[in-house]
Amino acid sequence: MSFCKNRLHLTHFSYLILLLIIGLFTAPVLWADTVHHDLKVKLEPAQSRIIVSDQIQLPMDSSRNIEFALRSSLIVTVQDAELKTIGKSAHGDLKYYRLTNLPKNRRVKLSYQGKITTDKAQDQFGMPEYILSKDSIYLDSASAWFPQFKTHPGMTFNLQVEAPPGWEIISQGKRESLNGDFRFTMPHQQDEIYLLGGLFTRYQQMQDDIELVIYLREADAKLAHNYLKASAQYIRFYSDLIGPYPYAKFAIVENRWQTGYGMPSFTLLGSRVIRLPFILHTSLPHEIVHNWWGNGVYIDYTAGNWSEGLTAYLSDHQDSEQRGQDAAYRRKALERYANFAAQGRDFPLSQFRSRHSDASQAVGYSKSLMVFHMLRQQAGDEAFNQRIKQLWQRYQFQTASYRDVIRTLYEGDKEAYESFIAQWLNRTGAPKLSLGKVRVNETASGYRLKLEVHQEQAAPPYTLHVPIVVELTDAEIPTRSIINLTARRNIISLDFPQRPQAVTLDPDYDVFRLLDPAETPSSLGRLFGASKQLLVLPTQVSPAQRTA
Repeated sequence: MSFCKNRLHLTHFSYLILLLIIGLFTAPVLWADTVHHDLKVKLEPAQSRIIVSDQIQLPMDSSRNIEFALRSSLIVTVQDAELKTIGKSAHGDLKYYRLTNLPKNRRVKLSYQGKITTDKAQDQFGMPEYILSKDSIYLDSASAWFPQFKTHPGMTFNLQVEAPPGWEIISQGKRESLNGDFRFTMPHQQDEIYLLGGLFTRYQQMQDDIELVIYLREADAKLAHNYLKASAQYIRFYSDLIGPYPYAKFAIVENRWQTGYGMPSFTLLGSRVIRLPFILHTSLPHEIVHNWWGNGVYIDYTAGNWSEGLTAYLSDHQDSEQRGQDAAYRRKALERYANFAAQGRDFPLSQFRSRHSDASQAVGYSKSLMVFHMLRQQAGDEAFNQRIKQLWQRYQFQTASYRDVIRTLYEGDKEAYESFIAQWLNRTGAPKLSLGKVRVNETASGYRLKLEVHQEQAAPPYTLHVPIVVELTDAEIPTRSIINLTARRNIISLDFPQRPQAVTLDPDYDVFRLLDPAETPSSLGRLFGASKQLLVLPTQVSPAQRTA
């Protein structure tokens, strides 16, 4: 279980998203209007109170009047400019301000203080949307604890925090101690500033120049050792695969709520979740990879969230591949789509933002990772891996759309690329393949296999590159070829030196498609995903058993 917060794949996003339309061959979008915050924070958790001094450096090309939002419960004063209240949000939790008469150096100091409280649950785990209480703190942009400039969503920051004795504080970036306070430095452009803290036992080790940390609510040296060791291995592996790890640290933070959230340079895992043995090899690498995709290359959500599919492909699928179970993993991905998103319940990949249902997960994760797998099959392993590196080199700490990502990974000309985008990003549904008539004829040089391959879906045919495996007489190893399908009824001819004995279409599930019923075993997923369900309950049982 895991999600990118961007908050990890589960829940709503609390981002202020820069709305950008990125052309196919345009230069990558930069956070051109970056704001720098130099924050000094004093926490008074017992009173749910925060006291902040924020020295803000606005871009030099910003206008003399600029607006921001802040929590309405906070009392604000300003130096070096004039401050005017211009309104409140519909629910009254935010207050909007305008700064006027900015100095020439565009540097102003905001001082504000007050209480931050909420009773609103953030997600199905019951975690509050934000927290500032006597025993813990979790603040992000949803709490509006720092000034949010609508016209300048990109930011860098320094953050110094005075916390209660015994508390640990977590945020993005490198952590240092300064006169008993905690100081964080984040030179890379971000769209959030996280502030977490509480009573933790902290374990730490270095992986080259990267600090690996785990914060546990109760001391557990063995658990900490396992996570730090695994983190070092995964960071080393993915740094070789993608590019150098982009942050100064990676931290694992135990949460009392059973979450799986991924933020830049740290992940927030529930206390029960973190102790599940498989999390070390599933959620942990997934969250580490999110530091490249989603928290290192930012997502243009107006064009679809590509990071979940690419992250799942390079972590969960990669792990299955190393264990020789990648074909089974892809079959399960296709099963999830068939169970929960087929028969008109899906939507185009370009409309996926975050997971909020089984159908959205089947599209945003399962279909998306299959698209990346098809890109890899098309390009070949070596070229695909090189393009993954190019994707990171080109877009690190910048925004990329689905089109940008696929354009970098795609093998082919512009026309073919546009067809690929139209087919896999903008269409709903999936191809359904079947094998029709099969004939074998003897030729002067051997045998000719002639077969019909049909696309049976009601929608127009797809352009597909489908693996086909043919078993030959007296041959120990079957032959593998790629056939191209463009029509509803495709006639394929293949020549062999020996007589063909058996033919299998897409035996390793390399193509995104609807599975044949013979390929889908009975499962609870098929039951729960069915449009109609019939549950038969026994009668000759006790009331307690029947209730269960």
